[in-house]
Amino acid sequence: MGTTAKIAVRQVNLKYANTVFVRRSQPPPETVPSNYV
Repeated sequence: MGTTAKIAVRQVNLKYANTVFVRRSQPPPETVPSNYV
């Protein structure tokens, strides 16, 4: 595995971790009132 491939994989993992964290920090759609949007 080259260095660029490792960096790319690391960036993808960070991006995936960020999206998962954002989803967890946001309340699930069921608990959000309809007038919130």
